[in-house]
Amino acid sequence: MSIILNEEQSKIVQYEGDKFLSVQAGPGSGKTRVVVEKVKYMVNTLGVKPESFLIITFSTKAADELKERLIDGNIPASDVQKMHISTIHSFCLDILEKTGTVGLDVVADDGKLGLFIKKHISDLGFDNEFYLRGNYWIGKVIEKYDDFSKFNVDTEGLVEYLEKTFPVDKEYVEFVHKYMEENDGEFPIDDANDKVFKESYKNAKYIQMAKSYPIYLELLEKENSIDYNQMQIKSLEKMNEGYMPPYTNILIDEFQDTDPIQMEIFKKFIEYPKTESFTVVGDINQSIYAFRGSSKNYFKELTDKYSDKFEEVYLSTNYRSTEEIIDISQDFIAAHYDSADDLMPAKCGSKKNNDVYFMVSEDNEREAENILEIIKYVQADDKMNLSDIGILSRSLKASTSCFNTLIELLEKNNINYNIRGADDLKDNDELKYVLTLMYHLIQEDDPYYTVVPGDVATWLNLKTLTGANDNKVLFELSDDTKKILNDLQDKFEKEVIEMDKIVCRENGWGNGIKGFPGMFKGKKTNVKMKYSAVLKNQYFLMKT
Repeated sequence: MSIILNEEQSKIVQYEGDKFLSVQAGPGSGKTRVVVEKVKYMVNTLGVKPESFLIITFSTKAADELKERLIDGNIPASDVQKMHISTIHSFCLDILEKTGTVGLDVVADDGKLGLFIKKHISDLGFDNEFYLRGNYWIGKVIEKYDDFSKFNVDTEGLVEYLEKTFPVDKEYVEFVHKYMEENDGEFPIDDANDKVFKESYKNAKYIQMAKSYPIYLELLEKENSIDYNQMQIKSLEKMNEGYMPPYTNILIDEFQDTDPIQMEIFKKFIEYPKTESFTVVGDINQSIYAFRGSSKNYFKELTDKYSDKFEEVYLSTNYRSTEEIIDISQDFIAAHYDSADDLMPAKCGSKKNNDVYFMVSEDNEREAENILEIIKYVQADDKMNLSDIGILSRSLKASTSCFNTLIELLEKNNINYNIRGADDLKDNDELKYVLTLMYHLIQEDDPYYTVVPGDVATWLNLKTLTGANDNKVLFELSDDTKKILNDLQDKFEKEVIEMDKIVCRENGWGNGIKGFPGMFKGKKTNVKMKYSAVLKNQYFLMKT
């Protein structure tokens, strides 16, 4: 089947000039089609050998899709197999294997890296005042190690700078060590979150991240493991030592997400005398990994540093969006450029037109109100249903979006909705109800009373089933049933408070908690654990 290309696409596909190509491709411009057609043209028309191709894609899925489209485009499967089509990381792993490094255990984004760090948490020095709490801080460690690798950070110098600029208070260190010695290694998390120690707690962790990075690299070597960054770094080292992969026709897709190490690898091919063609394709406005070090405009670097080698071309016709959407998007993007001349041109290739509206709101609350009015307007149209409405939010966090306010307004106006992508599912009333039932069923078989976090304890109790905690219940209970459940919870909380006072007096720990919520706060985590079994027995008596 013959593929019809526009003038811009044809120029790139059939390009036979002496220079390499830097292709900036806007959204919906047929970028993948052009990549496929260019490879087909080079193989079928120009007679380029399939084994000379190195094609780097963004993901394994994208690589597989490209292979399928090439086969469907009349290139024999046997020829496609001769091409190296993969992600940059698979390519780098191939370099290492071909230069003698085999049997590596790849720890990367599939969760292995987090598990590796947790396994070696003590080896990395994250204990005592450097204690890490939860997956959030594990993620921060991974993020910083990523930065240290990509930007070749002098971590020893960084440690000196951090210790001088963001010191850790000696009183904080002494307190943590003493507390942990007296409490079986338990970290005083409540005190670390107090204002007095908060800064030192944070500073200590970031200092240890820089200190531990060299240890992390040693651990990887020791266990014959490798992460994505080290995979790239070691591959670049092999190329610096003289190894050159046997590819002379290079095509890099999603070039806007190139990081500094990858760019150094690509430069090897750009400067290699035997390279016949080199094409990069992407859109700097769609760089989704800017936070990982890909914020630099490498398209500009190509045309600046290698102006004699590269020709800059554009795929500017958008076949995906209507003219109105393109105009609004261009205006929005242009505001982030120093000069409108730096913005890639965009043309509409679609013949469809839709009215597009945009609104400016003074704050999140007003934005939610405006969205509600639009929903009501659409709902009043007999031709529209609620299921036709989709609301996309950059964040579901109350501090950064109108999400929570909008949900409240939808509920007040009896407008049904379905949330996708919410991180904090425990805020869902229906889920609270189900978890509460499960919790009490499990407790019957649990020989110990399970202590739960304070924010969960406010709803993980019998009153959740009655609506007494201002939560929505799944079905209405009789007033007698509600009273029984509420009384049982009140009795249990009273028993906990009385038991706490007794245990504290007997052990010289003060007068005990003031109110049931205090059970889940403060410095008495050890106290709670010591008499958890007693509390559990009390709960059994109360429930029966």
